[in-house]
Amino acid sequence: MQKIWCVLVLVLTGAALSACVQVSSYNHDYSVDLFSNLHEPHTYLQNYLNFSQRELESMEQGEVVVKVFDMGGSENEVGAFGVVRLNIPKQFFVEQFRDIVSFTESDAVQQIGKFSASPNLQDIQELVFESSEIEDIKRCRPGSCKLKMDTTMMERFQHEIDWKAPDYQEQATRLMQQLLVDYVNAYLTRGDAALGEYHDQTTPIRQAEAFQGLLENSSYLVHYVPELYAYLQEFPHGKLANVENFIYWSKEIFGLKPVINLFHVTIYTRERLGKTDVFITSKQIYASHYFETSLGFTAFVEETGGKGEPGSFLMYLNRSRFDQLRGKLKGVIVSLAKGRVYDGVKMYFRQVKDRLESEQVVRTFSKS
Repeated sequence: MQKIWCVLVLVLTGAALSACVQVSSYNHDYSVDLFSNLHEPHTYLQNYLNFSQRELESMEQGEVVVKVFDMGGSENEVGAFGVVRLNIPKQFFVEQFRDIVSFTESDAVQQIGKFSASPNLQDIQELVFESSEIEDIKRCRPGSCKLKMDTTMMERFQHEIDWKAPDYQEQATRLMQQLLVDYVNAYLTRGDAALGEYHDQTTPIRQAEAFQGLLENSSYLVHYVPELYAYLQEFPHGKLANVENFIYWSKEIFGLKPVINLFHVTIYTRERLGKTDVFITSKQIYASHYFETSLGFTAFVEETGGKGEPGSFLMYLNRSRFDQLRGKLKGVIVSLAKGRVYDGVKMYFRQVKDRLESEQVVRTFSKS
C-alpha cells in the first residue's frame, strides 16, 4: 500500500478556536522556511515544527498529532498544524476535497453548501439563521453590532425590513441570503476590492487589508509556490494554468455562537521534476463572528527523503486572526479554550481518516 502523509488543520470546523488551546511559543519565524523542504517530511517536521521522535513514531503508527502556535504576524493571529497518516492515493484525496459538502461533514458543521458557477439564491436557500441572530441584526448599528457586517448591509436591514410585520424574521433571512449571494458575485468580479469592511465594532476592519496582511506574511507561498501567491494576490484577474476555484458556505458551531462562513477554495496542480504536486488554498471571505480573516494552505507532494518506502504526504497550515485575541483577554480566552479544542481537532482528524480510508477500500473492492 502506498504511504500517504496527511497534514490538516482546522478552521473548517469549530475545532479551530479550540486549537488555540495548546498554544506553543515559537520565536523563530519559520514561515520563511515552511514548506521549503516538503519532499522530506521527517526532516522538515523535526527542523521547523519541533516534532519529537515520539511524535514521528506516532505518525508512523497512524495516530493524529496536532500542534497549535502563535504566528507572530499579529497579536491576534494563530496558526494550527496537524498530521495523520492516510492510506489513500493523492488523486482520491483531491476528488474527495472537491466534494466539500461531504468532506467537511462533522458534528460541528450544521449546514454547508457549494455555490454554482453562477452563484444564485437557490445555492443558499437552505441556510437557516438563528432567531437570536435576526434579533441581533434588528439592533445593529455601525460600531455596535453582534454580527460582522459592513455599514451598507446594516443600513439595508434597517430600510428594507418591516420589523413590525409578523414575518420580519423571514424577511431578514431572505435579505441576508441575497446579500451573501451579491457579495460572492461581487468578489468573483472584483476580488478583494469587493470585501468591504467589518463595522461591528468602533474601529472597522478592512477585510482586504487583513487578508493581504496574512498573505504578505506567508513567505512559504512566495518561496515554494510563487505563481500561486501571485494568482491569489491578483484574483480574479490573474492567469494560472491547471487551477480550479469554487466558493462554499457553511454554518458551524464555534464557541458560543454558530458562525456563517464563506470560503474561496483554489486547487492548483503543478508538474515539477517528474512529479505532480497539488496545492489547495482556503480563503475565508466572510465570517459572521469571531474571525477577521483566515487562510489555509494545503500541499500534497511526493516524498523523496523519508525513512521508509517512497510515498506522498499532504500538509496544511492555517493562519487566522480572531477579534477576541487582543490585549488582556487573550490569555483568558486561550486558557478557557485549552483542552476542548485539542480534543476537537483530534476527533475531526480521526473522522477524516476513517471516512476517507473506508471509502477508498470500498471503491477498490468494487473495482476488483
